[in-house]
Amino acid sequence: MKNMILLLISGCAGVLLVILVQVFAGRLYRGEETAGVLPGAVEKSVELTGSGGEDFAGYELQALCAQRLILSMDSDSGLRMQVMKADAKKGVLSIRLEEIFRHPNGGTDVAGEARTALLDRSVQESPIRYQVRFYRDREALESRSAAYKVCTVEEGDCIMQPAAPAGDGTVFAEWRDSNDYIADFAVPVTEDRVYYAVWEDAVPAAQ
Repeated sequence: MKNMILLLISGCAGVLLVILVQVFAGRLYRGEETAGVLPGAVEKSVELTGSGGEDFAGYELQALCAQRLILSMDSDSGLRMQVMKADAKKGVLSIRLEEIFRHPNGGTDVAGEARTALLDRSVQESPIRYQVRFYRDREALESRSAAYKVCTVEEGDCIMQPAAPAGDGTVFAEWRDSNDYIADFAVPVTEDRVYYAVWEDAVPAAQ
């Protein structure tokens, strides 16, 4: 009789231990799944704000993240997504994801994870720059000898006309581009440019 009681107690303890292990393992697995899937879904979604994010509304950013989560989660558990902040224009998305699941013993539990992603616009918005070179004459431009002046200009800005170089027995007339058109410094720079100086013979002084 005593042995049967001990055997029964041992069996109950064994069953209880198995249940506890299953509960712990289940919660650990669900927590790892949530922590592994959420960061990628949030970050991938917010990356869109770096290329046309102004065209997205906050609710569309949320929907995109939810879609990624559903496709990534390998689970039949219930999912609850809490949006703490979603701003496509500012490139911010903050999500808390909770996975609601049932243990083998019939009890329900929740595994949660939160993630905030902020777009680094310092890289996205670094300006494009172009070089503008000025040469003393057409020959210097064609031979690509040392330039009279070199400027770096951000895309969309205009270049200031430099001071005319000193001539040797000639008078500076104007700047021309590589296609021999008169330079128009009011046109914004959208590519590398080169200009050369055009000279005229000096007019002799009246006697």
